[in-house]
Parts: sequence; C-alpha cells; structure tokens
Amino acid sequence: MPKISVGRDDEDREEHGLKGSGVIGKHLVGEKQEAHKANPIHFDLARPHVMGVFGKRGTGKSYSMGTIAEEIQSSDVSQNLSTIIIDSMGIYWSMTRPNNRAATLLEDWDMKPKGFDAKTYIPEGKVEEFESQEMPYDDTFTLNPADFTSQEWAMAFNIEMNSKQGILLERVISKLKDNTDNYSIDDVIDAIRSFDFPKDTEEGLVNRFM
Repeated sequence: MPKISVGRDDEDREEHGLKGSGVIGKHLVGEKQEAHKANPIHFDLARPHVMGVFGKRGTGKSYSMGTIAEEIQSSDVSQNLSTIIIDSMGIYWSMTRPNNRAATLLEDWDMKPKGFDAKTYIPEGKVEEFESQEMPYDDTFTLNPADFTSQEWAMAFNIEMNSKQGILLERVISKLKDNTDNYSIDDVIDAIRSFDFPKDTEEGLVNRFM
C-alpha cells in the first residue's frame, strides 16, 4: 500500500520516510455508495508550515485542528515540539479526557480513547463560569491593557484609524501612555469621556471596551 504524506518534499521523504509525521485522515476512494477509506494520510510535523483549514460550519475544521494537536503530542517529535491553541470557542479543554463515546470509531484506526497531557489556561474573568459548569482548568491569565498600542486596539475592534473613533482612540491611548505605564480598561473608558468629541463617537468607542 503506497504511503501518502503532505507537507514534505521528496528529499525529506527519501531521508526520513514517515518519521516526524502524524496521521490526519485517510484517502477517500470512489464516489457515492462506492466511496471507502483507503491509505492513511500523513502530515509533516518536523518543519514549519503556514496553513489554513477551511470549510462550512460543521464540516470538521476544529476537529482537524484537534487531530493535528493530538498527533504532535503522540508522535516522535513531541519531545521537541508543543502546541499552543488559542481556543476562543472553548472546545479543546476536553482533550485531557478520553473520549469514550468515540471508542467504536477509533477501532478502525487500531486506537483506544485516551486523554492528553494538556494545560488549560482561562481568562481570570471566566473562573466562575467554568467552576459552575464543572469544567476543569489549570490556571488563569490576564492581559494588561497598557501593553497594547492604539493600532492593536483598532485592529481588534475593526476601527479605521482615520475615522472619528480611530482618532479618539489614538489620542486616548497616547494620553494614557504619556501619564503612566500601567492602566486598566476603566481608565481607558474614563479617558475617552474626558475628550471633547461628539457623544455618539465617545459612547461608540466606550462600548467597544465594555
């Protein structure tokens, strides 16, 4: 059975074979009722890659990313490579637990359910929500608003720098940085309201920080 690998050039295939790769799926052969899974598809994990995972809702984008993360941890490169997942949807914390509900699906891959050695960090403000739902986490983190430039805030909020809100934002952050090295979101809001800008501009920007 020929081996399929992606993200690896001929020279690396010749030298390393499948070492330093992970399985991300199987080759689907045939159409409609004739379709069946064939050869495993290996993905190179030894070299850096820039990649995107695209698809409609519910087609397995997050699942594919989770598979890559699991393969990194279970492959022969795990001693030299780790995964950082910025999980805005809150779905990957469950990687630490075996997924026994999928046990029968794993049989096709000669695998058994298992949990992975992962650390889950959550925003400090989400502690109560996680604990009320008995969702496990390892530690909390916070971000200091003073570490961000006006351009970074504008990018986060999708604000044009030459718009009224963008001009106000630039002046607010410049004023705060001139006065102190450490300030809070409440300080940003107070500074916004200290400028003589149209009310709708001020409140529109304040709402971004609420």
